[in-house]
Amino acid sequence: MIDDGQVSEGTEGAGNSNQSPGGNDIQNSVQGASPAGKTESPQNVEVNDKKKDSPAPENTGAVEMGTGDNATRSNDPESPPSRPEGEPKCEKATLDLYIYDWHGYPVPNLSFQIWVDGNKIFTGKTDAKGIGEQVENLEIGSVFEVRVKKDAGDFKFAAVGKIQLEENFVCLKSPRQRFEFATYAHQGTPGKADKHKEDVLKRHQQKAEETANASRNPDKKPEQVNDRDNGGAPKAIVVGEQKNLYAQNRPDALAPGAGRADLEKVEKLITFATEQAGWMHPHYITTAGIIDLMKLSRYRKKGECKQEAEKVPPAEGKKAEGAGGANKKQSEPICVEHDSANAFGYGSSKKMCNKYVKIALWWAGYSHNNGDIDPKISAAKNMGPSLVAAGFRDITAELPDARWAAPGDVIVYKDKRGDSKIGHIDIRSYDGYISDFVETYLPVSNYEVTGIYRKYYDPLPQRRVMAMLDVIASRETKGLEKNKALFALNTPIDNSKYATNLNSHPWAGLAKPESIKNGVTSTAAGRYQITLTAWNEAIQRGNEFPDFSEATQNRLAVIRMEYRGALGLLRKGDIEGAVNKLKNEWVSLPGGSQSKGYSMSEFMSDYSELLGEKK
Repeated sequence: MIDDGQVSEGTEGAGNSNQSPGGNDIQNSVQGASPAGKTESPQNVEVNDKKKDSPAPENTGAVEMGTGDNATRSNDPESPPSRPEGEPKCEKATLDLYIYDWHGYPVPNLSFQIWVDGNKIFTGKTDAKGIGEQVENLEIGSVFEVRVKKDAGDFKFAAVGKIQLEENFVCLKSPRQRFEFATYAHQGTPGKADKHKEDVLKRHQQKAEETANASRNPDKKPEQVNDRDNGGAPKAIVVGEQKNLYAQNRPDALAPGAGRADLEKVEKLITFATEQAGWMHPHYITTAGIIDLMKLSRYRKKGECKQEAEKVPPAEGKKAEGAGGANKKQSEPICVEHDSANAFGYGSSKKMCNKYVKIALWWAGYSHNNGDIDPKISAAKNMGPSLVAAGFRDITAELPDARWAAPGDVIVYKDKRGDSKIGHIDIRSYDGYISDFVETYLPVSNYEVTGIYRKYYDPLPQRRVMAMLDVIASRETKGLEKNKALFALNTPIDNSKYATNLNSHPWAGLAKPESIKNGVTSTAAGRYQITLTAWNEAIQRGNEFPDFSEATQNRLAVIRMEYRGALGLLRKGDIEGAVNKLKNEWVSLPGGSQSKGYSMSEFMSDYSELLGEKK
C-alpha cells in the first residue's frame, strides 16, 4: 500500500518531454523492472504514448505535484493537440499504469483508482509485474487523476495528467521501500522465559576479566532461548555468559549513545595504548618514523626481529622507507624492546608521553592524516591546538575535572614546576590514564590540566558515576531536596544543621568541638557528607577548589572514589565491587556500619532506576 509522502509527477505525449511545475524532468521511457518489492508513496510519474510511429504533439499537458488529497490539480487543461493532416480522428483512448518502488522494482497487488472530472471511473490492482489493468474509453484531452491505496485503507492522490493520444501510459515511482515481516501471535500457554531471565540476572554479577580478550570474537557464542513468559507472550532470552572487553554484561549496562563506531575506536585505542605502555620505543626514531615502520609491518617486538629479518631480502645500504631518522638497513627490521620495569604497562614515565599517545591515536583511527597528528609538536603541553585541528573538541569547560573524562578522551597538562617543562599528555581509559605508562590516579600533584579533548568516546561511565552519586546522596542526606542537602551538616554549627554559605567547607577554619575530638560527632557536610579531613587531603594532593558548591561537592565525591580504588570499577560496570570499596567511605551503603539493613539488592534496584534516567 501507499503511505503519505511527497510526490512529483510528469506527463508527455509520444517522443516529447517537458518539465512539471515542480521542476522535475520528465523522461521518455519507463525504467526497467527488477525483482518484486513493496512501496509507499509514488514520487515520479511518466505518461508516454505507446504509439512510437505517431508524430509528437505540438503541446503537452503539465503534470502537477501532489502531497496528499488536497494537492494542486490542473483546473485549466490545455486543448487536445492537433493531429497531422490525413490521420483518422479517434475519440477514445486507453491508459496503462506501471508502479515501481524507489529501486525500480515493480509493486505488486497495489490497489489504485482512476478519476476523471471528479468521478471515479476505474478501480484496479497491479499484477506481479506492477502493471495495472488497462483503462479504456477515455476522452482525448481529458484530465485524469491516479489515487493509490494507503495502509490505513483510504486512497491518496498520487498523480494528475492529460490524455494526449489514443494510447498512453503512466509510470509511478515511490521514494520509499516497504518490507514484509511476520510476528508471533501474542497468545499461548505460559513458558519458562521469565525463569530464564531471573537465572541470567543472578549469574550476571561477574567481576571484570583479568585478561581482556582484545579480539572480541570468542569461540563460544551467546545462547538464545525462544520461549513464552508467564502470560503466554513470546519472549527471547540470551542465556550465554559472554562479556565485552570491560565485562559489561550486567543488566545496568545500557546501550551507550555514542554509536557503535565510537565504541569500537575507543576499545581499539585503549587496548593498544595499554599494551604499548609496556614497550620501549627507541628515542632516535621519530613518531612519524615509527608509524611509517608500523605501516610497513616492520616494527616488531623483541625476539621477533630475527624471524622478520630472514623474510626480508638483503638490500645493502638501502634504508628503511619512512624510517624517520633510523639508520637501519632494510635487512635489519627495527625491534621494539619491552621495558622490564613496565612489563604490564605500569611504572614511571619514559619521558616520551607525547610519542606514545600520538602513535596510539594513529593506530585507533583518531588522527586526521593517517599519521602523526602534528610532527612539529614535541612538547606535550602544546598539543591542544593540534588536537582541535585534527577534529577533536575541547570539552574542558563541560566537565567538573579530568576524572570525569570519558574513555577515549585525551587530557593535556602543564607542569606546575615551571614553564620550561614539556608538560604531560595521556588518554583517559575506563580505570586510569595511559601514555608511556599507566597511572591509576589523576596526576595533579605535579601537573595542572589545561585541556580535555574529545573525538570518539564512551558516555556510559559518566552516567554510572552520576547514578552512584545520586544513590549515595539519597542515603547520606535522606529525605532532603538537593538544594537543602548541599548545605546539610552532620553536626550543627551555631545551633544550625545547615551551613550559612558554600564559600568553603563549612568546618574549614573552625575549631573542632570537644565532642568531635572524642569521636562522638562528625565534620561531614554537604550532599555527600564530605568530612573536613577528606577536604584537606584532596587539597594536599594537589587539587584546588574555589568553593563548596554542587560542582565542587561532585568533584570531591569522585576524588574519594578514586582514592578508595572504586572509580575504575564503577566506570567499568563492576557496581558491587565499587560498593564494597566505598562502604567504609559512606557507611550508609550496603555492608557499611550504618547501612541499617540496606541490602545490595535494594541498592542495585535504586542504582539501576537512576541509571535509566541518566541520558
